[in-house]
Amino acid sequence: MIGVVTGVFLIVSLLSLSEGIKEAILQQMRMMGKDLIIVIPGDISDFATVFAGGMDLTDD
Repeated sequence: MIGVVTGVFLIVSLLSLSEGIKEAILQQMRMMGKDLIIVIPGDISDFATVFAGGMDLTDD
């Protein structure tokens, strides 16, 4: 009986945690705006290097 209660508790906890993480990520994406495009070429081995620089996209 205690195993069933523990299992249900863990499943509910994981679902709640995943929803919270999803909302946090969506909120950060909304703060970036709709005019942001991130292009990452090739193989990514170090995320810090990828996001260290940036360029502005202009209408030509």
